[in-house]
Amino acid sequence: MNLAARPFENVAIRASAGTGKTFQLSNRFLALAVAEEPFDMILATTFTRKAAGEILDRVLLRLAEAALDENRCSELRGFLGRDDVRRPRCLAILR
Repeated sequence: MNLAARPFENVAIRASAGTGKTFQLSNRFLALAVAEEPFDMILATTFTRKAAGEILDRVLLRLAEAALDENRCSELRGFLGRDDVRRPRCLAILR
């Protein structure tokens, strides 16, 4: 893949506790996953293992909910700003 043609720029999210960093990081990760970016090219990092686990949990939970429930899938579509987020795609990413 031509790295210059990639639609996602590198992003750093810095904010105080309780401001939605985990939510934004999970949105970013999910948007990259839906865009079929290779997982080994995505880095989501934080300062603690607990926070890293929370990010992973959030990503997996949101994907699973979207795969099982059309309302959750529609909600995820809106958060990601992508019309191509569909339940089968969410299930495929989980696999």
